[in-house]
Amino acid sequence: QLQQGAKSSDGAVANSVWLYYVDLRRVLANTEDLVLNAILNLRIRFRSENARIMPLESRSNSLTAKERQLLRDGRRGEDLLERAFLVLDAVLLVSGLLKR
Repeated sequence: QLQQGAKSSDGAVANSVWLYYVDLRRVLANTEDLVLNAILNLRIRFRSENARIMPLESRSNSLTAKERQLLRDGRRGEDLLERAFLVLDAVLLVSGLLKR
């Protein structure tokens, strides 16, 4: 929340002091909602990426050079998604500690 405290009666913004208040409970609740939604979106994306490279994984011994590159790219994408999961899990952990 933001509140203006006027230094003079002319009401000019330049002649004001601004006071801020942050409701930590609301911030944490909104942050948790955003993080959980992001985790859901990452899970959906991970399943999609996994389904895309699964046929290549099942025959990894007989791939062409192009298919091997697609497999490496797919594995890298999965690794990036997993790293994002870990970061978001840490946000939830910190958020839970701040609630105490």
